[in-house]
Amino acid sequence: MRFFQEQEASNLSKTFWETTLPQAFETSSVSSPYLKTFLAAQIYFDSRSLFSANIKIAELVTVAGDIHHIFPRKYLQNHGVDQKTAYNQIANYTYLDRPINITISDTSPQEYFEAALDACRKGESPQGAVQTEAGFWQNLAENAIPKDVLHMTVEDYPEFLRQRRILMALMVKKYYMAL
Repeated sequence: MRFFQEQEASNLSKTFWETTLPQAFETSSVSSPYLKTFLAAQIYFDSRSLFSANIKIAELVTVAGDIHHIFPRKYLQNHGVDQKTAYNQIANYTYLDRPINITISDTSPQEYFEAALDACRKGESPQGAVQTEAGFWQNLAENAIPKDVLHMTVEDYPEFLRQRRILMALMVKKYYMAL
């Protein structure tokens, strides 16, 4: 037991959780063990897919969910972000139910997140979608998406990635501590 405690103390320091792990999310590889660990954390915590009231990440990972670019690829490309390694960052990915993914298309995240929040506030969210404002904010937390996304444009994309990597690392830390 002492061996494991020493390994944790030396390898899983504050620097690891706050710097090393967020930097490890700076990749475009969908086979990244860091992305897989983040998804395992979401599954462990029974997280719902983005904007969904009922569909769990576990269902989409194992069945037929779409990996969605939070900042849509076409949106980024149309605004000058044309390097594949830039728009395919794993911090820009989330699982979505296919109909929601199709609806979002290449809309800016500022537009579609604000529209989703507005629908929740009015009680007009589509069937199966998050229905309340509290549910909306909880869903963002379950998907490690910074609240600032509602105000972000293409100019904010690097900052979005930085913030999301930190939130993803925090979720992985919470998952590790729960094991």
